[in-house]
Amino acid sequence: ISSSSSSLGMLGWSLRSSSESETDDDDAALTWLDPTAPGSPAAGLDFVDYLVEAGALCTASTSFPRMGAAAGGLQACALGGGHRVLHVGCGDGALTKMLASKGLQVIGVDADISAGIKRGLRCVAFDGAPLTAGSLSTVAGSLKEPADAVLVYTGAAAGAAAGQGFSSAECLSAAALQDYRSVLKPGSGCVCVEVPLSRGSSAEEVQAQLQAAGYAVDCLNVLPAAGGQQRLRVVGRPQ
Repeated sequence: ISSSSSSLGMLGWSLRSSSESETDDDDAALTWLDPTAPGSPAAGLDFVDYLVEAGALCTASTSFPRMGAAAGGLQACALGGGHRVLHVGCGDGALTKMLASKGLQVIGVDADISAGIKRGLRCVAFDGAPLTAGSLSTVAGSLKEPADAVLVYTGAAAGAAAGQGFSSAECLSAAALQDYRSVLKPGSGCVCVEVPLSRGSSAEEVQAQLQAAGYAVDCLNVLPAAGGQQRLRVVGRPQ
């Protein structure tokens, strides 16, 4: 058996050799799993973990077990059935499928939903331009019950690529905030967002915009990010 500088672990993630770890700094030497490798967990699981711990999302038992956070799983909430979630900007459906695997009743929403459908997910396309007035009309009409949460997540890689994902200005615009109301459960539904903070914007401006649209703000944090662009994490509830 020939040896090489990297190999695949049991989950298909790239592992670095011991010789590599010996030459790297101490922090890097502890990072055996490469999160960018094929088969690694979907981006956004740390955000979803945060939402579960904060009580914004409630997962449920599923018909098959998962191995926990290291394998991309989430800790299940002890409360009843899983929340109904609209994953806005579902893209290739990787994070959407992970949400579904934890008992969340999830619908992916995007301009192009072909990748999500190929994964066997329930997906609905935007009406017209994404996150403009009425863009969730078909989604609203397809729901038997209003959603418990709208989730919008744009990873760092997608945020750096033109035309992928949403910025804070796009997904927290007045039109988008009004559209979310049409699909959320009155009184308890929430909008959960983690996206790049639009350049020239600030947490204070975002909070004022949410409040002007009639939203209570449960959480609003600006997170540092590699590459210089800050990220915004928001949980808001229409009143």
